Formats: sequence, structure tokens, C-alpha cells
Amino acid sequence: MHAEPESVPELAEGRLRVVLDMDETLVFARTGPILAREGVRELLVELGECPELEVIVWTAGVAAYARAVLGQIDSTGCIKHCVHRGPGWWRWDGSKDLAKLRTPLSRIVMVENTPECCALQPYNAVVVPSFFHPNPLDTTAQALADILLGASRCGSSVIHFLREHPRLRRRSYCCDGTFINTNFLIP
Repeated sequence: MHAEPESVPELAEGRLRVVLDMDETLVFARTGPILAREGVRELLVELGECPELEVIVWTAGVAAYARAVLGQIDSTGCIKHCVHRGPGWWRWDGSKDLAKLRTPLSRIVMVENTPECCALQPYNAVVVPSFFHPNPLDTTAQALADILLGASRCGSSVIHFLREHPRLRRRSYCCDGTFINTNFLIP
């Protein structure tokens, strides 16, 4: 797994790059053991079996922490790259700049629990409810499998696909005094 912007290779033609946030999106690990969101391991298996997808995790955590968490939830090696805390990746406002991943915006989706992180490319984002504790009724991972596998097969821009997906609604949120529209998962 890589950490520097220049070390993430360009995306192969026809593939979709999926960028998953880690903390409070896939897992909760702040206070004690790593708690995985319901269905996350199965989600990673499904995504890993799809040849049209490449999965990256982008976390605010440090490299050692990210490796430890991913080692517990990604048993099949679905995650090809991990972007972790470092000067090449972070902006002063906490937003994640997908352009640093050298991928056409028409072929990249970011899954995130914090809308402010999506401010630079809000139409490429899927904002999910924050995860803090296990809940057997949480269907977020299953919904993401449907959305991301569908996006990998769409012939058009993923931006259009996300805008039209029935499990997503475009909503406004305020980021530094500016209202931004992005795609929120409907639980």
C-alpha cells in the first residue's frame, strides 16, 4: 500500500476507482478494539471480486494505525492503496482532493461520513451515516455494494449515475459558510 500522491498509479482505462474513508465509515476504533460496520468485510470481498473496480482507503490516521485496521477487515486484499495522514494529502480545511489520485472525475467515487471532506468534488461523493457501534440493522454496506458495483458497470459518468441512483439523495450542507450539494445515502 502506498502513501505519497505520486505513488498512486493512474487508473486503467474503463475501471472505476473507489475511495473509502476508514474511521466512522468502515470502522470505529478510537476507544479500544476495532469495531467493523455490519457487512464491511463482505463488502470488501464483493468489491475485490469486481475486475472493473480499484479500491483505495483514505484515512486521517497514521500509516501504522491504518495498516493495523485494514489487516483486520480486508482479508482478501481488496484495498490496493492506502492514503494516510501526510503533507501531500491534507488540506487545511480537511477536505480530500480526488484530483490528487490522477483519475478522471467521471471514474471516481468517494464514500465518506463527513460531508466537509467532500467539498472539492461533492458530486463524486456518497455520504453515509457515521458508524460508532455495531448495529445488526445497519444496511449501509449492502447499499454501498449495490451502488458501487452498479457504478462500475455504468457506461456514463459516475456523477450522472450517482445523481440518478434511487438510494441516494442530493442534499445541501454548509461548509465554511458556503452551501454545497452532495449525494447522501438514504438508510
